[in-house]
Amino acid sequence: MKTFDWNPNPETQAHAIAYLHDPITEMPVHRTKRPCVVVLPGGAYRFCSMREADPVAFEYFNVILIDSYSVGEMAKNYNPLCDVGHTIMQIREHAVEWGCDPDAIAVLGFSAGGHLAATSGTMWNDPVLQEKLNAKNGENRPNGMILCSPVIRADELTHEESIRNVSGCEPGTDGYRFWAAQDHVDETTCPAFIWHTVTDPGVPVENSLAMMAALQAHKISFECHLFPGGDHGMSVCTEESSPDWPEAAYNARWVDMSIQWLYRLFHYKK
Repeated sequence: MKTFDWNPNPETQAHAIAYLHDPITEMPVHRTKRPCVVVLPGGAYRFCSMREADPVAFEYFNVILIDSYSVGEMAKNYNPLCDVGHTIMQIREHAVEWGCDPDAIAVLGFSAGGHLAATSGTMWNDPVLQEKLNAKNGENRPNGMILCSPVIRADELTHEESIRNVSGCEPGTDGYRFWAAQDHVDETTCPAFIWHTVTDPGVPVENSLAMMAALQAHKISFECHLFPGGDHGMSVCTEESSPDWPEAAYNARWVDMSIQWLYRLFHYKK
């Protein structure tokens, strides 16, 4: 496995780590390139949670872990979206060298990172973002998104700190409401895998329900799993990563479900 780190966005202090599998040339050709998952930890756009970093990255194919995207005061002005957009564009630019399939790139995020993944998949063609990235042909568009207990809404059922930080605006204002991810779903939005717990005390399950409704309205393919119990921020639901252990063990199946979803989405043979 090849690993290296770099700053994908020279305008910010973003930090990414690549975990790239070596090609197996004696196997069929699909083993010379693999899907790539861009992992985005949560943290309310205030910090990036380490529990949702390496423990998640080690579960997937080729992975780019953005373990430090723009947070705090730097979370405004589209900076996190630029961090992710530049990363996706660089994966495509180096696809052959890195052994990545340029048409099989998924973003995976938790909580505020789920909001970042969702807006990466719904706002990739936003004119302001396109200009900032100098992306003219959809180079920054992910092919799929995995949304884990995501912040989606920008109303009384959202996670207020997350939307306040990313918008730089007060609740109830147009600038605040603009960051409701479900309002940016259209026919160009990529397919989604969503999971949430019905009892989530940090980000209400209504966030995922709103995203599901928007995807369904625009006929965008999605798969969703709502678990009957569990805390917020359970990561991969192991004793190492979840504050809700051992209750979280029941929900750990989301990891394999999301991998199987990616196999199907990207026509990848295990």
